[in-house]
Amino acid sequence: MAKKATVERVAELAMRLGGRPLADYGSTRSRMSEQYLERKGYGSRWAVEAFFSGLKRTMGSTLTSRKPSQLLAEAAFKVLAYTLRR
Repeated sequence: MAKKATVERVAELAMRLGGRPLADYGSTRSRMSEQYLERKGYGSRWAVEAFFSGLKRTMGSTLTSRKPSQLLAEAAFKVLAYTLRR
């Protein structure tokens, strides 16, 4: 009986803080098919992480410019040079 009251209290607090009821937490994941995940781009983060890891390793992870416009230009040149070098 005490455990049920605790679960109900947590659900009530979650709703008060703008969350969802506890019953909804597992239902979304069960509807995700392989086609749904592929369509939404799930699993493509690894490619981006690998690109930035290689970029930092090859070109260095620091920028030397001081002005924001020059920082952007320096970063763009590093990305361009790394992309052409690959």
